[in-house]
Amino acid sequence: MKNILFIAFAFSIVITSCDVLEGPFDEQANNNIDTTKPLRKILLEDYTGHTCGNCPCAAEEAKKLDSIYGERVIVVSTHVGFFAEPYPSGSKFRTDYRTTAGEELATAFDVGCNTCGIGLPAGMVSRTPYNSDRVLSATAWASAIASLDTAVIAELDMSKTYNAGTRTVTIQISAKYLKEASAEHQLVLYAVEDSVINWQKYYAQCSPTGGNIDVSNFVHRHLLRAAVNSTWGDKLYTNNSIIPKGYNTNKTYTHTLDPSWSDKHMTYVAFIQDNVTKEIIQAEEIHLY
Repeated sequence: MKNILFIAFAFSIVITSCDVLEGPFDEQANNNIDTTKPLRKILLEDYTGHTCGNCPCAAEEAKKLDSIYGERVIVVSTHVGFFAEPYPSGSKFRTDYRTTAGEELATAFDVGCNTCGIGLPAGMVSRTPYNSDRVLSATAWASAIASLDTAVIAELDMSKTYNAGTRTVTIQISAKYLKEASAEHQLVLYAVEDSVINWQKYYAQCSPTGGNIDVSNFVHRHLLRAAVNSTWGDKLYTNNSIIPKGYNTNKTYTHTLDPSWSDKHMTYVAFIQDNVTKEIIQAEEIHLY
């Protein structure tokens, strides 16, 4: 069941959808993992918008999965498309949380599309297809996570230094390959801010009051602020078509925080993506504080 918004423009009609999330939600974790060995960490991308009234349900699902899986799941919330557009006037929904990376990803993966039957909220689990679909409703996230191959191809290690005076962060990332892999691997680094307080629209299904409401003090979690080294990142290996087992490389990135961001709530998320399959094979995060 969907609520369809028909928006008239000067020369065209754009149709967007904010999907109602109908359970059941499968939240049984596959935690039969030996934590003394390297872990494949999972990037859960929650695509959302502040005027998507059903998106708080997906945010709550991401929060539950983060709690169930602990450090194995890294959540990034990305505001995209029509439901992330700021209002041009008034006091509500005036902040633009869209990013260049978010819009490019939404286009590349057709997030929020109408033809695929999934509007917002939507998400990806390490950008890996589940039941033939890469972009998933929040009701499928738990099952997709539980089914993900836990084999570790590479490890990521992160360290940071921060100059609070200049608000400049230096992130050092080490990637070590435990198995041979495709040389089409890219390293991507995100800047993410947590606990951003601002407006959020609720539809009745997700509303704490049971009705359609606008909430001024919604806590926006894991908010994507920027892709530090571009949407698709940097290639990790250029010598030949196969990254050899044991290959180790180090990358250093410097990033200056926007004045509007809270440095106390900043996290940097790094991940390795196969540039051909688009699957994320490893992820890691480090908190600024």
